[in-house]
Order: sequence, then C-alpha cells, then structure tokens
Amino acid sequence: MRTKCYLYAIIFILFVAILSCKKEKNEDEIKKPQVWHCQTNKKVIDIDIYNRKLYAAVENGIQVFDLTNPTNPVKIADTILSETPLLIKAGNDSVLYIATNNGVYSYKFKNNKITYIYKMLTSGWYEPYIKILIGYYNNNYTKLFVISRKKCYVMNVDNKLIPVLDDEVIFSDFEAIDAHIDMNGESAFIKVVEKNGGVRTIGYSYYQPVGWSVSSSCVNYCYAGNVISSWYQFSSTNEVTSIDEPFVYALGVEGIRYLYNNVNMVVKTKNKALGGYTSHNYIYVADSLGVHMFKISSNDNTIFAWTYIEMNGVTRKIVPLKFNTYENTHLYTASGNAGIYIIKKL
Repeated sequence: MRTKCYLYAIIFILFVAILSCKKEKNEDEIKKPQVWHCQTNKKVIDIDIYNRKLYAAVENGIQVFDLTNPTNPVKIADTILSETPLLIKAGNDSVLYIATNNGVYSYKFKNNKITYIYKMLTSGWYEPYIKILIGYYNNNYTKLFVISRKKCYVMNVDNKLIPVLDDEVIFSDFEAIDAHIDMNGESAFIKVVEKNGGVRTIGYSYYQPVGWSVSSSCVNYCYAGNVISSWYQFSSTNEVTSIDEPFVYALGVEGIRYLYNNVNMVVKTKNKALGGYTSHNYIYVADSLGVHMFKISSNDNTIFAWTYIEMNGVTRKIVPLKFNTYENTHLYTASGNAGIYIIKKL
C-alpha cells in the first residue's frame, strides 16, 4: 500500500512538472513581440524621436515620419542634402541638429518642411562625431553637447536655432566611444564611455579652475575589449560611481557585457552587437542583422536568450517612442537599406 502511495505521488509530481513546462512554453510562445516594417527608400543612418515624430538621417537627406499610429509611420517630409548626415537629434521648438563628416548644423522643421539654418561647428575626418546630447529642465532644453572621439563641445542654446560654442573639453588621455547625459535639476553631467569600457564624468566646476572639465579618474566596468556602445540608467546623484544598473556594453562580435548588482557576464549574440535598449525585464540588442532579445531573471538577475527578430538590413540603434519625454509602448530601429522596423515592447 505504501509503495502504491509513493508511486502515485511520483506520478503526480511528474504530471505537475509536465504541466508547468507546457505553461512556460506557452508563455514563451505568447511573449514574442509584434514587429512592423516601414520602407524609407533610402539607406537609414540614424534616427531620433520627439513628440510622435520620427526623424531619420538617411543617405544624402533627412526624412520625417508622423507616428500618430505607432505601427504605421507616415512620411511627411523628405529633403535632399549635399552630404550624408551621420547623427540626428531632435529638440523641442521643432529644431533639428545634424552631424556630418564636415560639421554640425541646425535645421528647422515647420509646416512639414525642413529648412537649413546654421553651421555651428566645423570639423573633418580626423575627428568624427559620436553623439549629440540635449539636457532638459522643466520640459525645455537648456544644454546642448556635441561629443567627438577627442572632445566635448558645450554649446550655448539661448537661441536654439543658432547655438554658439561656449566651451570645449579635450580628452587628452583616452578616446570616447559613447556618451550619455544625466540632468540633476538645471545641472548637466556627461558620462563619457571610453573605448576600453571606462566611464568618466564631464561637469561644470564653480571652483578654480572654473569651467567644464572631465574627471581624471574613471570607473572601468568593461575591464577589456573594444566597446562599440553602451546603455544604462542614471541615479539622482552626480557621482560617476552611482550609475544605476543594469549596465550593458555592446562588444561587437563578442556579444554584450551585462552588469547588474553582483552579476557580471559576457553573453554572445547571434551576430555583431552594435547597440541596444533595456525596458523592464528585457534587453533588446541591435546585433547588425536583427534584434536579439534577452530576459532578466527575477531570481538572480542573470540574463538568458529570449527570442530573435530577423531584419533585412544592418541594425545599429534602438529608440523608444516618446511623447513629451514619456516613453510609450514601441521601439524603433534603423535597419540600413531595409528602412525602419517597429517592435512592440514586452
């Protein structure tokens, strides 16, 4: 009799385990994001989103899409430029900032027309720009920074259409590969990511010497390898050591390095990791031929591969839909010749 009871107990446990596995499988099948595609008819280099408008830096031009319907972008403007824009940044008051190999320019988007305004910086092939950053305070931006591999240009934006160089910080002992902005009230701090993974802070000092400067010490999260980009959140404090995690590096063919609390792991991606975005419990990695999704475990904060979204083009960057700085439910990725893909966030 006791043997039968043990047998029934074992059968019941196996039955529950099978049901549990089936449930997890069903959840996996359900929790795969919907994907839409928007053709741009030109190669997409970079994108930015502001107030339900998507601004695309395309080959020898700029295109603007209305995102009233997030899954069906409608082209409302298309202009031809004499050179290809490499970076695009949209601010309020319908101002656009464009970086090319020859400089940084401002444009005005109004009544579905794009108008050239001003060339604020002149540069060359020896100093490629890597990021244009805008600092907002009370829904109005008060800071504009242009980051190159070797400098941070601090721009005065009293007139947003005609920014004027206010200061510049030279990186004498490292090469920048990425940068992010941390606003604390009216104060702005730039987190500059080095090629080897170090993170430094650029801030304004009111003490001698007065002005903008970069910290000489850095926090090195990556430890080794060539960093291509990074993404993470900032805390409300100003110290470089207070960067909130999860912190993710794109390492190209090596995949990504993921840091969260005491977790530090390198995870291979299907292809070459170039950029990404973290939302809730998921990490979206633009890995050159698609988006590789990972899920953050609620048990130990480690990550595991979730699903892969194939795309027909080189995917480099993932941008969330924003409306008045609030994130919405969709992500957008530039995919080279294939145009733009839209992903519904899980």
